[in-house]
Amino acid sequence: MVALAPKTQAEPKQEDNWFSFTPLKKAENRAKTENIFEVKSLIGEPKRKSLFDKSEPQKAPAEQIHEEKSNEQQSLNLLERKQKNLPLPPRKPEYSFEKDPDYELIMRNIKRMKNLEGVKPYGYKDTKDTITVAEGVKANTREAYHAFDWRNQRGEKASYEEVDADYDNLRGAPSGQLGSFYENLTKCRLPEEEMHRKPIEHIKNDMPQIRRNVKNFDRYPKQIQDVIIDIQYNTGHIERFPNFLDAVERKDLGAMIKESYRPDVQADRNQEIINLLKSIKNWDY
Repeated sequence: MVALAPKTQAEPKQEDNWFSFTPLKKAENRAKTENIFEVKSLIGEPKRKSLFDKSEPQKAPAEQIHEEKSNEQQSLNLLERKQKNLPLPPRKPEYSFEKDPDYELIMRNIKRMKNLEGVKPYGYKDTKDTITVAEGVKANTREAYHAFDWRNQRGEKASYEEVDADYDNLRGAPSGQLGSFYENLTKCRLPEEEMHRKPIEHIKNDMPQIRRNVKNFDRYPKQIQDVIIDIQYNTGHIERFPNFLDAVERKDLGAMIKESYRPDVQADRNQEIINLLKSIKNWDY
């Protein structure tokens, strides 16, 4: 006869009863749940206090290390990246001024102002006692004057002290003198490229303000556009000429000539504006 293995007594099946829902039992179940998440956090899963906790899970140590390395890589410059054989950041598309939608408009006015004012590689004072550089770019503060790429008499990049000396000489100088007066007063000069770069930047930076204050600017004939740019470039505030802008909307040539006149600029500049306005052929705007 084959001996049968003794029957093991089956563990009593745990049944839900009133005790399962008592506060004591709930606390016991919750503690078990927390222990499960504590164990999982050791192997890299997010650590959360419990199922009932709505807060953001903490990052596991391995994830924190990865993030720190990523931040460190981002802070490295291109040379360090190349030395460490790290991937280089994607290149941004290069900006081409020739493709700028305002390129033709800006260059047209640069040429006009160059013929009108000339290009001076040194600082000088205009008729309003404002320190000006190149093609009428205002540099009336010490900070603005230092922002140019000045060269000393040896052709080297000018030191702070050399530029500062020129600025101080100009501050104490009389306004509205001939260019040769300021040329003898200063020693630092602008390279050819810098002389043209600043006026272009000046007009480019003016365009958003012009379009903000002159809603129909892009509809106007180019002569009116050039007058608006000239006023903005010269004064910095086209919005202070509301009568001129109103005359433009009314297509009143006489009022436009009258209201664009500026008593504190050279006579040939005011005459240039008159010539521009009188040359308008198409008034359909």
